[in-house]
Amino acid sequence: MALSMVTAAALGACATAAFTWEGSPTPTLLAQSEAPWVAANEVPLAQADGGTQSTFQPARGSVIVAERSDDGLFYVNLAVNGHTIRFVVDTGASVVVLSQADAALADVDYNGAVASVTTANGLTEMRWAQVREVRVGDHILNNVTATVASGAKVSLIGQNVLSKLNRIEIVGDQLRLI
Repeated sequence: MALSMVTAAALGACATAAFTWEGSPTPTLLAQSEAPWVAANEVPLAQADGGTQSTFQPARGSVIVAERSDDGLFYVNLAVNGHTIRFVVDTGASVVVLSQADAALADVDYNGAVASVTTANGLTEMRWAQVREVRVGDHILNNVTATVASGAKVSLIGQNVLSKLNRIEIVGDQLRLI
């Protein structure tokens, strides 16, 4: 599986962005605190690596909004196994990429197979992992395939999560995950 990462500057960035949660009944600020997640019926997805069945709980109209940061990237805070993790939205990444620090924080076991992958930053060693749960607004994904990258300073949310959303919009300096 081919992976790509954002520039080296992005992996070392510490910029912040404004985050809002839009949904019924009224919009509220989504920062480090947990949002009011809405459970829904699980819908089976394709078989993930390792034979674990992935599931997806569809959203009911939530929107996460991120303003473009000074480094030109979009950052969002998402819940991974119940812990808030800051991600760069990377439409060029095939799968979720976690830094070792974020994987430890979210209690993600990354003793899977080792892969050396050529990324935008050069050759990087990664280990395959399964993430129990990723929450993007009202979207809930279970048993998500991820990699844990040695040397990564920020985690990336990739296509295996982004493609499950209803829509991704970028208008000017604003990104909307719907």
